[in-house]
This record gives sequence, structure tokens and C-alpha cells, in this order.
Amino acid sequence: MLYILDEKPEVYDLPVDPQMPAAATALNVGEWAGVGLGLLAGAGMFGAAMIARARMIEKKEEESAEG
Repeated sequence: MLYILDEKPEVYDLPVDPQMPAAATALNVGEWAGVGLGLLAGAGMFGAAMIARARMIEKKEEESAEG
């Protein structure tokens, strides 16, 4: 959100040269940990699906070789 002031900041009891607090600019570790865990879970599900698919293909090839 952007506010445009009609007067100088002192008129509104605002600081002349505002600074962002360090805590507001730091990375939110909890948020990024959740994203990382979500990506890890997705990669695990993808890997499990690929292994299952490879086993299905191997089983199908064995059955076609026998018959």
C-alpha cells in the first residue's frame, strides 16, 4: 500500500527518514522450512511413483518373455 502525503512527514508525526527494522527484512525461516518440506515430500512421491513404474515395466517384460 502506498500513501501520498500532502505535507511533510513531521506534520503527521512521522519520521523524516524511516528505516526498515532488521527483523522485517530477515527471511522467515519457518515459512521456508515448510516450503522445503513440501518440496521434499513431492520429490519422495515422485521417486516412489518412478520406482513403482519401473517395477511394473520389468514385470511386464518378464511375462512377455515367458509367454
